[in-house]
Amino acid sequence: MKHIYLFLSLCLTLYSAMAKAQTDTFRVVFAYNSAELPANFPQADWNQYDDIEIRAYSSGPGTAEYNMQLSEKRARKVHARIESLPHMIKDIDMKWFGEDLNPDSPDTDNDRTTLIICQRPPVYSLPEPVKEEPVYETEPVFGIEVRDILSQQKIKNFSSTPGEKKGSEQAFSFKAEGYKDTTVFLSKKNYVAYLTPVQVKKIVRMENLLFYPNSAALLPESEAVLAGYLEELRGNTTDCFEIHGHVNAPYGMQITQTPHDLQILSENRALTVYKEMRRIGIPAANMKHKGYSNARMVYPNARAESEMRMNRRVEIIVVECPLKK
Repeated sequence: MKHIYLFLSLCLTLYSAMAKAQTDTFRVVFAYNSAELPANFPQADWNQYDDIEIRAYSSGPGTAEYNMQLSEKRARKVHARIESLPHMIKDIDMKWFGEDLNPDSPDTDNDRTTLIICQRPPVYSLPEPVKEEPVYETEPVFGIEVRDILSQQKIKNFSSTPGEKKGSEQAFSFKAEGYKDTTVFLSKKNYVAYLTPVQVKKIVRMENLLFYPNSAALLPESEAVLAGYLEELRGNTTDCFEIHGHVNAPYGMQITQTPHDLQILSENRALTVYKEMRRIGIPAANMKHKGYSNARMVYPNARAESEMRMNRRVEIIVVECPLKK
């Protein structure tokens, strides 16, 4: 029994450590006896967080009732600022505590601080390369893995036909029972092809969406583009959707982002589209959103801007409910 308690204690400790590692806290310091937002209000991409909580305080001078009202005003001002930003549809919790932080203090910055506590979505590590050898019905130029685009399971009973070459990449056409015929460009550095199950109704590839560099926020000109893509999906409550986010990080090019950065960026870009689909009436239960970093680039060795745009995309996969697992 003692060992069980030790094990549970360790699990709780690890869970707490993970939770803290995924929390960002911002401070807003108000002027004395004021609820006006300071000029140095924190600048952050609030859309990247799953949960946001506002905790407002007031310094000691004045009655307890007055200070409670003042902290409430501060909480609401912070809430209004964040909620006014584009694409913000999540609920933001507010709490105010008046002078509870230190009722005996004459006045300090700490006592007038409003905290914005933000929880990041779970972070997933990029999968390790699969080492087992695939089985081929026809022998390609180099080893190729073929996977189900939804379940990620390997497909072994497929046929492939080499096609045209483009630099270090070569086109391959794939056929497999239960999947739609697919043609993709592959290279020795990127040799995973994804096939689409026949029950998938369509894939909406939104490569024309433009994001701010290294950001999940859409450029203003892309907001109308996204609205056009989603208009035909408005109010659709019968289909299910997988929203896939992708980034451009071509092989052989120097990039400043770490694999962790790229994964989070792809997750957040998918989340941006997910929120817009929620806004137009798609039920949350009918949707999943995932990020794939640069693991599924259309052009793994992209150099032209047109190729990079194809890599820097979000895709919506429309299937019959329930989603294939």
